[in-house]
Amino acid sequence: MAFTALSPAVRRAAMARRPMLLPRAPRGATMRALPRALPRALARALAGLGGLLLMLAAAPPAAALEACFAASVGPWRGPVINDSRVQVVETEFELSADGTLVGHYHVEDAEPFDGSLTGFHQTAPCEADFTWTDRYGTGIVHIRFEPELGRFLGYWGLEEPIPMLIFRGYRTRPPNIS
Repeated sequence: MAFTALSPAVRRAAMARRPMLLPRAPRGATMRALPRALPRALARALAGLGGLLLMLAAAPPAAALEACFAASVGPWRGPVINDSRVQVVETEFELSADGTLVGHYHVEDAEPFDGSLTGFHQTAPCEADFTWTDRYGTGIVHIRFEPELGRFLGYWGLEEPIPMLIFRGYRTRPPNIS
């Protein structure tokens, strides 16, 4: 960086690496009373900030998910309480177009059925609520993801999750690495 175009006060502050207190312009003065480099320096700083904001906005939405959610993408198999019985549920999570986690599941019932998990809402670190929807209706499922242990632990209900109504999953194969 060349300091030759800056005023002596700006140059001293830059060399000392400490914040510079800007001189007060006399009453009624115009921009010309301020150091000439100041408007350019402000413009550069704002342009840099704008570039940073643009980079953050252009980042893929998946980057916004916590690592435990992103690591939970893929297939799972486990127990679910359905119709007062423990049944097998196969669940698969994936990233949606908006970068949130969504899923679908298949329950091995006397009449097998499919359902979806949408409306991702993070409630705590590595925990989220989803809206479940299948042929029996719609409700809420709360899931705590533990991909490092190869499992998720959840429970579901109609208007709010009920801890007795388990919905769990264990890795059926290693997660996809892309």
